[in-house]
Amino acid sequence: MVACGCVGALLLGACGRLGFELLGDDRASPPPPGDAGLDRDAQVGGSGTGGASAGSRSMPPMDAATDAQSTLPDSGVPNPGMDAQADTGSMQDAGGDAALDAGADAALDAGADAAPDAGGCQLASVTDYCTELPALPAAPLIDGELDCGPPLLDVTPVGWTSTTSPLPAGFSARLAVAWRPDGVYFFLDVTDPTRLPPPPPPEEVWCGDGVELYLDDNGTYAASPMYDNPGSIQALAIAPANDTNPVTSGGERYRSPNGGLLVGAWTSPRYGAFPRPGGYTFEAFMMADDIDLASWTLSAGGSVGLNVSLNVSTSANPPPAGETPACGLRLGQYFLHIAGPPCTTSCLPFATAAAFCNPVLQ
Repeated sequence: MVACGCVGALLLGACGRLGFELLGDDRASPPPPGDAGLDRDAQVGGSGTGGASAGSRSMPPMDAATDAQSTLPDSGVPNPGMDAQADTGSMQDAGGDAALDAGADAALDAGADAAPDAGGCQLASVTDYCTELPALPAAPLIDGELDCGPPLLDVTPVGWTSTTSPLPAGFSARLAVAWRPDGVYFFLDVTDPTRLPPPPPPEEVWCGDGVELYLDDNGTYAASPMYDNPGSIQALAIAPANDTNPVTSGGERYRSPNGGLLVGAWTSPRYGAFPRPGGYTFEAFMMADDIDLASWTLSAGGSVGLNVSLNVSTSANPPPAGETPACGLRLGQYFLHIAGPPCTTSCLPFATAAAFCNPVLQ
């Protein structure tokens, strides 16, 4: 609205442009060795991955912009047309010049146009970790929180191994994977209302809730179904036993098809399982020493081989009626991907390198 008023011969009239712009945020804030036994699970066929859900420690939600209420100045001259405006989000410039536009534009840019990735993190546009891996922007911190970059994607249960018990209701997992020049980053967010890690030794490390990672240095295999040795590995870790203490040791490494070969303890300091309400998170950064190479360098356009498995426990200890554990407290396991038949012994990744995904590095 434009208003001009002239009062008396001694009072010089003034015309001032009053601009009002509504400011607002138009954006939403944003599996195991089967050591001597590749027979521990039944052979199955099929593969799959699932839908996306994004998360990152570096992406805090953006608060909606809130603009202060502005009112018109009091000129000392009564004028009904110049009554104070109670329009939240309005801006004015009593001088009626370019200052209005500059102020309004600055406020708009600072509020409504603020980028949702204010923390500097951009999620990679990846929908299937079996086909492509994004680069990780910075060296990861192994603390149970997802690092910036890769989105969390649902892991569709493939190859559930139990022939007597279904996958327990309420169990699910989401996965993020990324690469750096010196290794591959894994993150899993596991929803598990009845988290039960394996009983103490002599029970095996896979005989309860936990994670299995499979990794190959370049996505090619000299003698599939055999693992490359060195260069390919299966690494196992157990879930937390309580709601307080993370598990950062006690894992094992295998090259199962190669005669059920136990390589030894997984002694890397770069992995951990961290308790959370209703489940746990698992995080690892695997480097050359994890796959028994002297050195390992990755670059865009190359490939790696990988797979992931979730070991799932019974719903209680001791197991209730109707739940038959395969060993210890493990009801069964499922995978990110398995090989299609024909398979020499089994289509599962602990039995054949043909079950590895071989994504391209973006």
